[in-house]
Amino acid sequence: MSRDRRGFDYALEPMRSVTEWEMNDVGRALAGQNAAAAIQENTVNQLLHSFAAARSDVLLQRQMHPVLNIDAQRVAHAYMVQVQQQLVSENAQLHILQQERDETFATLNSLRKFADNLDRNKEMAAKEYDQQIVKQVYQQSDDSWLQRLHWRENS
Repeated sequence: MSRDRRGFDYALEPMRSVTEWEMNDVGRALAGQNAAAAIQENTVNQLLHSFAAARSDVLLQRQMHPVLNIDAQRVAHAYMVQVQQQLVSENAQLHILQQERDETFATLNSLRKFADNLDRNKEMAAKEYDQQIVKQVYQQSDDSWLQRLHWRENS
């Protein structure tokens, strides 16, 4: 049931507004972090594919040529080491981005819980206000009835 709450003033409304603004800011930051983590994950996947392709090329070359070409093996090994080092570095960066994203997500969840609690508190305060208004209306009605009764007796 919707009541007229024009006189209702929630004391924690400024805190609700600030919390909502913080949630919006954290949500935007989380979206940016999700995008950065997705890009980094794509980079890691590309490096994994490059490493797998280089490895399969080396194995194929070994199978096709019974005599090893030391220079070609050295170049292939150097490339694979470089890709592997790059993969370790990019994986570490991905892990850092994921941790930051998880921390931001936890912050957003705590802000949401706080905002939900404020909303519940506001609704409870509004219900108390409604009860107070109803009580005042009944009190005014009783006073009016008593005044009319007194007026009729004296008239």
